[in-house]
Amino acid sequence: VALIVLMKFSRKEFMGSKLFQVIEEYPNVRPLNKPSLLDGALNGTYCSSYNNLVQTKGVYFWGTEGGRNIRSKLELSIKNEFNIGIENLPPQSQYLLLNSTYRDVWKLSKEDQEAWIEKVQSAREQFVSMEKRKRRRHNKND
Repeated sequence: VALIVLMKFSRKEFMGSKLFQVIEEYPNVRPLNKPSLLDGALNGTYCSSYNNLVQTKGVYFWGTEGGRNIRSKLELSIKNEFNIGIENLPPQSQYLLLNSTYRDVWKLSKEDQEAWIEKVQSAREQFVSMEKRKRRRHNKND
Protein backbone atom coordinates (compact mmCIF):
# COMPACT_ATOMS: atom_id res chain seq x y z
CA VAL A 1 0.00 0.00 0.00
CA ALA A 2 2.82 2.37 0.89
CA LEU A 3 4.37 2.12 -2.57
CA ILE A 4 1.03 2.62 -4.31
CA VAL A 5 0.42 5.76 -2.26
CA LEU A 6 4.02 6.90 -2.80
CA MET A 7 3.39 6.87 -6.54
CA LYS A 8 0.77 9.56 -5.97
CA PHE A 9 2.50 11.53 -3.19
CA SER A 10 6.06 12.18 -2.12
CA ARG A 11 7.41 10.13 0.78
CA LYS A 12 7.22 13.12 3.13
CA GLU A 13 3.66 13.93 2.09
CA PHE A 14 2.58 10.35 2.68
CA MET A 15 4.31 10.11 6.06
CA GLY A 16 2.57 13.34 7.11
CA SER A 17 -0.83 12.10 5.98
CA LYS A 18 -3.71 10.97 8.15
CA LEU A 19 -3.63 7.57 6.39
CA PHE A 20 -0.03 6.94 7.47
CA GLN A 21 -0.85 7.96 11.07
CA VAL A 22 -3.90 5.67 11.21
CA ILE A 23 -1.93 2.71 9.83
CA GLU A 24 0.81 3.31 12.42
CA GLU A 25 -1.75 3.13 15.26
CA TYR A 26 -2.63 -0.52 14.52
CA PRO A 27 0.24 -3.04 14.93
CA ASN A 28 -1.31 -5.72 12.68
CA VAL A 29 -1.72 -3.22 9.82
CA ARG A 30 1.73 -1.61 10.15
CA PRO A 31 3.25 -3.85 7.45
CA LEU A 32 1.22 -1.77 4.97
CA ASN A 33 3.63 1.08 5.67
CA LYS A 34 6.57 -0.97 4.38
CA PRO A 35 7.85 -0.71 0.81
CA SER A 36 7.94 -4.53 0.81
CA LEU A 37 7.68 -7.36 3.33
CA LEU A 38 11.47 -7.63 3.29
CA ASP A 39 11.97 -3.96 4.18
CA GLY A 40 11.68 -2.06 7.42
CA ALA A 41 8.93 0.42 8.12
CA LEU A 42 8.82 3.60 6.08
CA ASN A 43 10.67 6.09 8.25
CA GLY A 44 11.87 8.86 6.00
CA THR A 45 15.23 7.28 5.20
CA TYR A 46 14.21 4.39 2.94
CA CYS A 47 15.09 6.03 -0.40
CA SER A 48 18.40 7.44 0.80
CA SER A 49 19.41 4.12 2.45
CA TYR A 50 18.50 2.23 -0.73
CA ASN A 51 20.52 4.72 -2.83
CA ASN A 52 23.43 4.21 -0.46
CA LEU A 53 23.28 0.43 -0.97
CA VAL A 54 23.27 0.93 -4.73
CA GLN A 55 26.31 3.21 -4.54
CA THR A 56 28.34 1.30 -1.93
CA LYS A 57 27.42 -2.35 -2.45
CA GLY A 58 26.33 -2.37 -6.08
CA VAL A 59 22.82 -3.56 -5.27
CA TYR A 60 20.62 -3.47 -8.35
CA PHE A 61 16.94 -2.71 -8.61
CA TRP A 62 15.97 -6.39 -8.71
CA GLY A 63 17.98 -7.07 -5.54
CA THR A 64 20.85 -9.01 -7.05
CA GLU A 65 23.97 -7.97 -8.85
CA GLY A 66 23.29 -7.86 -12.54
CA GLY A 67 19.60 -7.22 -12.02
CA ARG A 68 16.83 -9.33 -13.53
CA ASN A 69 17.72 -12.51 -15.36
CA ILE A 70 17.90 -12.08 -19.11
CA ARG A 71 14.91 -13.66 -20.81
CA SER A 72 15.45 -16.36 -23.39
CA LYS A 73 14.09 -16.04 -26.93
CA LEU A 74 11.37 -18.53 -26.01
CA GLU A 75 10.32 -16.49 -22.96
CA LEU A 76 10.28 -13.31 -25.03
CA SER A 77 8.17 -15.04 -27.70
CA ILE A 78 5.61 -16.15 -25.11
CA LYS A 79 5.44 -12.67 -23.63
CA ASN A 80 5.11 -11.15 -27.11
CA GLU A 81 2.21 -13.45 -28.05
CA PHE A 82 0.31 -12.51 -24.89
CA ASN A 83 0.99 -8.81 -25.56
CA ILE A 84 -0.42 -9.14 -29.10
CA GLY A 85 -3.47 -10.96 -27.74
CA ILE A 86 -6.11 -12.44 -30.04
CA GLU A 87 -5.44 -9.98 -32.86
CA ASN A 88 -4.94 -11.87 -36.14
CA LEU A 89 -5.94 -15.18 -34.57
CA PRO A 90 -8.82 -17.09 -36.16
CA PRO A 91 -11.72 -17.70 -33.77
CA GLN A 92 -10.97 -21.44 -33.58
CA SER A 93 -7.44 -20.69 -32.28
CA GLN A 94 -8.25 -17.90 -29.83
CA TYR A 95 -8.63 -20.46 -27.04
CA LEU A 96 -4.82 -20.69 -26.98
CA LEU A 97 -4.72 -17.24 -25.38
CA LEU A 98 -8.17 -16.95 -23.83
CA ASN A 99 -8.08 -20.21 -21.89
CA SER A 100 -4.58 -19.76 -20.44
CA THR A 101 -2.52 -17.13 -18.73
CA TYR A 102 1.09 -16.15 -19.16
CA ARG A 103 1.78 -17.97 -15.90
CA ASP A 104 0.07 -21.16 -17.16
CA VAL A 105 2.26 -21.25 -20.26
CA TRP A 106 5.32 -20.34 -18.18
CA LYS A 107 4.79 -23.46 -16.03
CA LEU A 108 4.78 -25.80 -19.05
CA SER A 109 7.86 -27.80 -19.97
CA LYS A 110 10.17 -26.20 -22.52
CA GLU A 111 8.92 -28.63 -25.18
CA ASP A 112 5.28 -27.78 -24.43
CA GLN A 113 6.10 -24.06 -24.48
CA GLU A 114 7.71 -24.46 -27.89
CA ALA A 115 4.65 -26.39 -29.12
CA TRP A 116 2.32 -23.67 -27.77
CA ILE A 117 4.33 -20.92 -29.50
CA GLU A 118 4.32 -22.90 -32.75
CA LYS A 119 0.53 -23.32 -32.62
CA VAL A 120 -0.10 -19.62 -31.92
CA GLN A 121 2.35 -18.31 -34.51
CA SER A 122 1.23 -20.78 -37.14
CA ALA A 123 -2.43 -19.86 -36.58
CA ARG A 124 -1.56 -16.14 -36.87
CA GLU A 125 0.40 -16.67 -40.08
CA GLN A 126 -2.38 -18.74 -41.67
CA PHE A 127 -5.02 -16.20 -40.68
CA VAL A 128 -3.00 -13.26 -42.06
CA SER A 129 -2.34 -15.15 -45.32
CA MET A 130 -6.02 -15.99 -45.66
CA GLU A 131 -7.02 -12.35 -45.04
CA LYS A 132 -4.53 -11.15 -47.66
CA ARG A 133 -5.95 -13.61 -50.23
CA LYS A 134 -9.48 -12.38 -49.44
CA ARG A 135 -8.42 -8.76 -49.96
CA ARG A 136 -6.70 -9.59 -53.25
CA ARG A 137 -9.81 -11.39 -54.52
CA HIS A 138 -12.00 -8.53 -53.37
CA ASN A 139 -9.74 -5.99 -55.11
CA LYS A 140 -9.81 -8.03 -58.35
CA ASN A 141 -13.60 -8.07 -58.26
CA ASP A 142 -13.76 -4.27 -57.96
